[in-house]
Amino acid sequence: MASCLRTQCMPHFHSKCFLAKRKPLYPARAARIVGIQKNCTGAIPGAGKFGRRTVLQKMALLSVFIAGNNACGGGVASQNKKTNLSIEEIKSIIENDISKGQYYVTGDMTKEIYENNCRFRDPTTDLTGLEKYISAVKFLFNPNTSKQELLSIAVVDPHTIEAKWRLEGYLKFPWNPHILPYEGSTRYVLDDRGLIMSHEETWDISVWTALQEFLLPSWMPT
Repeated sequence: MASCLRTQCMPHFHSKCFLAKRKPLYPARAARIVGIQKNCTGAIPGAGKFGRRTVLQKMALLSVFIAGNNACGGGVASQNKKTNLSIEEIKSIIENDISKGQYYVTGDMTKEIYENNCRFRDPTTDLTGLEKYISAVKFLFNPNTSKQELLSIAVVDPHTIEAKWRLEGYLKFPWNPHILPYEGSTRYVLDDRGLIMSHEETWDISVWTALQEFLLPSWMPT
């Protein structure tokens, strides 16, 4: 895996307007991008042959691939569902799962409030299946060096809850990719049984920035 990305593989990095488009750009992330612009000698594997779009598509399939290969041993999805809870009760459970369970980096979430075929979407991934999602999260993040902070959570309408959060951490790959702090939001949509059938994320970083951070090696904190 290359230690940095070649600027010709990332044409929009040549322009200062790229940094202006980020909302808000953490200093450490900005420094890493500037360092890439000035000191790159490597390249994304396959980028020259296949092009930037193909590399991004492969990155987008990464989580699905991981989930599909790990869900087989991920256990059986819960059948004892907590149906017909009030939306405020569901909100409280989600709040606890984020604040205490840190489920985005541990996978420790209350399965009983989700449909087994819940759809999970983010800017890089679209997969269906509660156990697939949990397996992917547990495979990707090192829970000892990663964390999620709940910024806010609210009921939007009788079937929708929205949470805003901040996330950072290290991934479980040999080069210890470090995902710098970024913010996102998740919309939880409930079905007629009062179970979550859709879990959709938005991020304040681009897919390309996420790819860059995935490829860069780092040193695990001691």
